[in-house]
Amino acid sequence: MKEQRFYFDDEAEGLAIQTSHPDFTAVVKEEFYFDCVDDFSPFGNDDGADALLSLTEWYQETKGRDKIINWLFQTIDEYGFAYQSKWASGLTGAEEIRKLEEEDPSFIGCMDRTIIGVGFGQCKITGSINAELKQLVKTAIVRQKMIHEKDLAEGEQTQGDVGDDFGNDEKLLQEYLDRLAIMEGDLAAFKEA
Repeated sequence: MKEQRFYFDDEAEGLAIQTSHPDFTAVVKEEFYFDCVDDFSPFGNDDGADALLSLTEWYQETKGRDKIINWLFQTIDEYGFAYQSKWASGLTGAEEIRKLEEEDPSFIGCMDRTIIGVGFGQCKITGSINAELKQLVKTAIVRQKMIHEKDLAEGEQTQGDVGDDFGNDEKLLQEYLDRLAIMEGDLAAFKEA
């Protein structure tokens, strides 16, 4: 049996097409995937960047032999939120999400960005995605779209954490929603491991 090759970024160079699995680059065509400061990319926000770095270390240590889902939930839970990510990752009801956002405004966004970063990170490193992880990423994208579509429709940000101090919330919300739609389409194209 042929040993799987993993693709890791060079620490000095950072995110790069050249250090990504060919099956990943065959699917993703947008430059934002390789922009380490684009908050709306899987790896440009703090949570996604940390997730990719941690995932890289996990693959280097385990060669992918451990269960990635267990590792993912443990990683998120180590952030110290009041809720368990395994439970919360399946939530899609507007009222449940609104309640969690009120109780801890950072939890859902952080969890979703981490899940998205790990999912796309696995594709970037291995060229494929665990079936259960793919579903978690899909749910995280749907949840983020739901939260931010509501904010956009209401003309103000009442949930989520997209926006700035310069009155550009509507423009930024739309940009984020557009990126989520691209990621959702690209996610569907990745083969499952």
